[in-house]
Amino acid sequence: MVKIATFAKPETVGNHKMKAIQIIISLLAINVQLLAQTDWKNYLEGLNGKDTYYQFVVEKGISGKCFLMLGEEVNYYQDIISLEDKAGKEILRIEFDDSLGLVTTFKGIVHSEKDGYNNAVVDSSNLFNPWLYYFQSDYFGLALECIDTTGPFYTVILNENTTLEISKLNKQFKKVSIESYISMRISYPNGVNFNRQENPLRKDAQAEADIIGHSEQTMFTIWNGQLQEIKGDWIKIKTISGEVGWIKWKQGDSLLIQFENV
Repeated sequence: MVKIATFAKPETVGNHKMKAIQIIISLLAINVQLLAQTDWKNYLEGLNGKDTYYQFVVEKGISGKCFLMLGEEVNYYQDIISLEDKAGKEILRIEFDDSLGLVTTFKGIVHSEKDGYNNAVVDSSNLFNPWLYYFQSDYFGLALECIDTTGPFYTVILNENTTLEISKLNKQFKKVSIESYISMRISYPNGVNFNRQENPLRKDAQAEADIIGHSEQTMFTIWNGQLQEIKGDWIKIKTISGEVGWIKWKQGDSLLIQFENV
């Protein structure tokens, strides 16, 4: 008997190749999804672990009307930031020194970041304590909480016992609304951390709205999300696991969230 060889039609071979490619793409997609799931679970394990570096602590409250922050044209490495009282006496002076780092002079008392030999100085005696005062080599953060905006001055808090009036003509500072500041601090890629048990994710910006649950929320109390929208005391976020919903960012003057970065 003579065996006659048969060959698949070209289109049949093409179909097999296409199906194989589709299977490979599906497997790759599954692997990517599993890796992504592993990544966010590992991240939440860090947030909920015992490492004090990642300890969840809500931000300090905000009782003011707005913030004063440095204007865009201020170069904190070169410019001296100086504030005086109405009598012309310098109350606050902030400047950068190559040897001493950030130098703060508050009410005549000088505090430096370094000792002149590039060694960090741990100094808890600095009484200048605004809402935000933070410095690293690549970032300087200063936010003065403003409690009164009437007239030609902004009244800001320098510490719990000291306020100061800053002229609205002072070009070193700019007014920033509280909502704009919060949005800036938690916008991508920074994100926001929140306690999902005490401040659950909801379908709408209402306390009575349905809660959006997750199978892992019993294991992880602290969650992370990316800002999408602000509406009053609520923020719409996309959680690290991909859910979209609303959480409260404040209750009265108290904040309920933690900024991911300084």
